[in-house]
Order: sequence, then C-alpha cells, then structure tokens
Amino acid sequence: MKNILKYLTVIISLSLMFGGEGNAKVRELSYEQLNWGRIITVCVDGYKFIYTKNSTVQMFEEKNGKSVPSKCN
Repeated sequence: MKNILKYLTVIISLSLMFGGEGNAKVRELSYEQLNWGRIITVCVDGYKFIYTKNSTVQMFEEKNGKSVPSKCN
C-alpha cells in the first residue's frame, strides 16, 4: 500500500509541475548589434527585459523611493 501511495504522489506531483501552460505575450522593443554581441530589449507580459548572449536581466526603475519592475509603454 505504501508503494502505491508513493507512486501516486509522484505522478500527481509531476503532472502538476509540468501540466501548466506557458503562454506569455512577448514583443521585441529594440535590437542592437555590438562588437561583442547583441542586446535585445523585449516586453514580456508588460515588463521590460534585456537579453544578451549569456544572461537575461529584468529592468527596474525607482518610484517613490522604491525599486519596482519597469513596465513597457
């Protein structure tokens, strides 16, 4: 009985982890080619991100003394 419960727990956990949908609205804001690579600024679900060859960084701005994610226009 314990093996069946473990088996069911694993199946339910995996189905919950991988069963979600990955839908996001993505649009390119700017593209810049440099000597060392490229920088792409994109809008993902209303927030700005910068993609380079090795990293992805979310842009932040200061509002009322607090750091908040930068929204797309």
